[in-house]
Amino acid sequence: LIIGFFFMLSITFIMFLIIRWITNAQIFKTFKSNIMSDIEVTSAQFDNIIDSDIMILSETARIIAANEEMKGSRTSDLLKSVEEGSCFSQLYLVYSDGKVIDSSMQENDLDIDSISGIFSSTGGVEKNRVVSKNSLLIHVPVIEGNVELVALYDNSLFVGRSGMADADIYSEYVLFDSTTGETVIDVNDGRINENNVNYFDEMENTRYYKGYNYADMRRDILNRQTGIAAYYDNGGELLYACYSPLNNGNLYVMQIISEDVIMQSSSGLRNNITAVLMVLVLIYLLLLLFTIYINRKRDKENQEIKMQVRVAELANEAITIFLSIMSHDIRTPL
Repeated sequence: LIIGFFFMLSITFIMFLIIRWITNAQIFKTFKSNIMSDIEVTSAQFDNIIDSDIMILSETARIIAANEEMKGSRTSDLLKSVEEGSCFSQLYLVYSDGKVIDSSMQENDLDIDSISGIFSSTGGVEKNRVVSKNSLLIHVPVIEGNVELVALYDNSLFVGRSGMADADIYSEYVLFDSTTGETVIDVNDGRINENNVNYFDEMENTRYYKGYNYADMRRDILNRQTGIAAYYDNGGELLYACYSPLNNGNLYVMQIISEDVIMQSSSGLRNNITAVLMVLVLIYLLLLLFTIYINRKRDKENQEIKMQVRVAELANEAITIFLSIMSHDIRTPL
């Protein structure tokens, strides 16, 4: 019985391991499908925010262009009102000769090379390089080729508007330039990191989980495809990073989540499987105890029957002996 019990227990434990393995594989398969959908939704959400702000900036540029006194108080009031009612921290009028005017109509000294880069494109969004601050930059033409309206995002306002700080399971959001790897915005556990790291350099020197590598990730980004990578951080924790391109500029958004968080999100299912195993073990134990009880009861009954048979046999032997003696005593006088 005990051997049979442990045999059944071993079979159950093996089945439990197989079910757990299949369940974990299904959990990660479902997770990969969900996170790929999530990152595409996030990317589309960022694009909607940026498209909306470009429309606001374009309308502002149109009004400024129609204003006869471009550097007057009306332009200053308009720029300040846009700054106050948007996610922009600062608006500038940038001239092709290198002159930069802020919303107070004061001249600013910004990076000339970056200003030249602004006029090399027809408007859009990119990493801010005109001031020493990690943020997004949007620019639209006021007078084509001569004057650009440039807006710098306020990171905290943009993060709050995009929902990056309110993530439930994602430990980190990264918005980076897909051509250079420079980080634009990095939000870790709801807090904005101001460190200017190159994401490509960081990922190139990372130890990847089996089946994933840096070359595949760079190929996805080069082809502007959505993808996923699994790697270990400096503490040895397994992380999953899903990335997707934005339609605006050369930007990519990435969501990062740890394996522990994935497993915690499915702890209910795994706990149910463990509970089923415990119930089966309990049933086996109860069956073993019940079987032992029945066998002991049956052995006791068999012992009682044997004793009764033995008593009956002894009684018969006593009667036989008695009759033999009596028969001998009766025959002897005769």
